[in-house]
Amino acid sequence: MIHRTPLATVLLACLLPSLLAAEPLRLPVSDTLETALTLETQPPAGKWISPVAAYAGDGYVASSENGCVLRVTRSGVSYRMEVTRRDGGRFLVKDFQLHVRLPLAGVAAVWDTQVPPFGSLFRRVPEVDYKLETRAQVGIPAVTLVDAYGSNLLTAGFVDQGQTCEFTCGRSGYSYELSLRRLTGDADTPAASFSMTAYLDETAASWFDAVQSYATAVDTSRQYRPRAIPVWAKEAQYSTRYPFGEKIDQETVLNNALLAKEMGAREILIDVGWSTEKGWADSSGDYGDYVPAKSKFSDFKGLVARLKKEGLKVTLWAAPTWIGREAVSFEKVKDFRVKFPGGDYDRNICPRTPEGRAFIAESLARAARDYGVDGFWMDFVDTFLSTCEAPHSHDIADFGEAVSRMAQDIHQAVTKVRPDAVLEYRIPYANLLFKPHANVFETTWSPEDFRANRLMGTFLRAYSRGVQTKADPAYWADTQDHEDIGRHMMTSLFIGPPTFSGDLVKMSEERRTQVRKWIDYYSANRDDLLGGEFAPFGALFHNPDLKIVSERKAFVYLSTKGSRVIPIQKPVSELHILNSNPPTQGQLRFVVEGMADGRYNGKYFDCALKSDRDEPFECREGRMAVSTDMPTGGVLVLTRVGD
Repeated sequence: MIHRTPLATVLLACLLPSLLAAEPLRLPVSDTLETALTLETQPPAGKWISPVAAYAGDGYVASSENGCVLRVTRSGVSYRMEVTRRDGGRFLVKDFQLHVRLPLAGVAAVWDTQVPPFGSLFRRVPEVDYKLETRAQVGIPAVTLVDAYGSNLLTAGFVDQGQTCEFTCGRSGYSYELSLRRLTGDADTPAASFSMTAYLDETAASWFDAVQSYATAVDTSRQYRPRAIPVWAKEAQYSTRYPFGEKIDQETVLNNALLAKEMGAREILIDVGWSTEKGWADSSGDYGDYVPAKSKFSDFKGLVARLKKEGLKVTLWAAPTWIGREAVSFEKVKDFRVKFPGGDYDRNICPRTPEGRAFIAESLARAARDYGVDGFWMDFVDTFLSTCEAPHSHDIADFGEAVSRMAQDIHQAVTKVRPDAVLEYRIPYANLLFKPHANVFETTWSPEDFRANRLMGTFLRAYSRGVQTKADPAYWADTQDHEDIGRHMMTSLFIGPPTFSGDLVKMSEERRTQVRKWIDYYSANRDDLLGGEFAPFGALFHNPDLKIVSERKAFVYLSTKGSRVIPIQKPVSELHILNSNPPTQGQLRFVVEGMADGRYNGKYFDCALKSDRDEPFECREGRMAVSTDMPTGGVLVLTRVGD
């Protein structure tokens, strides 16, 4: 039997001995969690009159000896914590930490949005002892603890998305302990009230469902309304990013765009380099004007018009907060840049200044209007801190609110010019704060690595209802074999509309045809792939297989041999099995459950989607046994006979 010392006695000192400047207040929110709040204010709140908050209606209440009052209002698994003073006086919150402790037994792994995608969606032992910082434009302030089956033990975090937070997570004896800390900001000022909403969900569910529930709670609290997703954003996209970087020009873009169109792309993303003559890697560049580089593009507007005449949509790279020292606009906005505490000015324009936000929004709107482009792919929004010591005025003191307003202003300005514009954000700022002002979310940098792309795309889809998700453009080395091209493309279309990159002029006709076949496959199944229910499954929860189930069809992405049972649980009459296992894995054996009974014809397609053979299968009482040596990077399509 494990003996648990009362939390009020231990004070979590083993985890955070230097942070507990004030006596914690115990919050009896759960029979299985030990929860406490550390609150430090100026003027001092003093000791709590009782060490345990008292029940009061649908929540709890507590008072301190110096007149500080805490009211906790519970709504489901959300806890709104509001602090006031009895005399109505103003105060400054210097420290706000929620401490949670649960039994270590059963905790197998921890998920958060900043887990490095190297073979696992989770931090596993011994990586479960760590610190995590989130900001308005970096990640999501929540973690999910799971058991050995990937089932939720606790999803903990804040519903508030704009605060800068520090999570300290780790093992301590027979316990696992979390400290969820709201970091103070440079703009904190005394106020008559302060509130934060915590989220503590112990519901027995898959980790994916638990994260979805957290995202739903956040969206509901913010009254989230999805932005329109234009139809063209659901088509295949070609990006100039990986083969060319900033070394692009009019001829390169045109030639590759025309080939991309032949391959099935309907959107061309002209990436970094279109508006820079002198590079973008440091603060001395000329980025930020959003004017085409004359040495690279003789007629950029004409190029865009030509591509649109070909039936292509055109989007541009943008780093909305960046301004280079050699930009024409630098003198105009240099005083509105972020200044690091004790340091120099940064390359980022401060979103807390009205002049800065206006410049950013107007620059992008002007580019959309002047060149006729259809949207922007946003880069480097995560490259500045939440503090700024510049002497310019901040009309919005709160950092998170200012970042959200910046994104809102961009959306309003660009869609005023182009109502069906796409505003695409990537991880780590493809998050719940930006979601109300975006319509496309993307994973992030993963060239030549479809495995990392798949893992990031899996957790991205957990909190991205309302926006279109996409994978980072599929890109591969010339030496990669045809099977890997198939694995890249099937990964991309499982996360959303296919995206790809590469020097298409130098790419062989055989490989261009292979990519085109995969885009044709996506187009033929687009409505079911995008409209079906996406979910991870399988024995390896940290590196799962994937499925999408619509009313008519089911799609299964197999990346391991760990899944012996594939649960469809809907009587679909067509099943597509996409095999991303390496050739060394050998034969695949599994049982499909939940499909309509009957005889099925199985048609095999190789990595180039050429059909080479058929095989009969049968589903009886909702179970179909499959034993196959299907090709790596290929597809097995099972269609019920007679339908």
